[in-house]
Amino acid sequence: MATNGADDSNLPRLARIDPRQFDLLFGGCKLERYAAGQHLFVQEDASDRIYGVMSGTVEISIYSPGGQKLVANIELSRSLVGEIGALDGRPRTATASCLTACELVSLSRT
Repeated sequence: MATNGADDSNLPRLARIDPRQFDLLFGGCKLERYAAGQHLFVQEDASDRIYGVMSGTVEISIYSPGGQKLVANIELSRSLVGEIGALDGRPRTATASCLTACELVSLSRT
């Protein structure tokens, strides 16, 4: 269920989460504010956090060895960012950047 009026039925399965589960996972987490253009993480960074998007738009992109950018997904409110690294503990597979001002919550992988 999108809280910003957007239809989230086409969000990838891992990024979409039931609102009750989202609240259970991130309940009590401190709200974090990020400016448009700010990176949450960069491809190959250590995977130390999972993020929940409260508001705003986050771009998930992958860069080729030659530097070409492929936009893999656009995440909206109530979606997860960084869940792959939170599950497997391996380096980040993509870069997450705020396209707009964003409000996020996060949990440490530990």
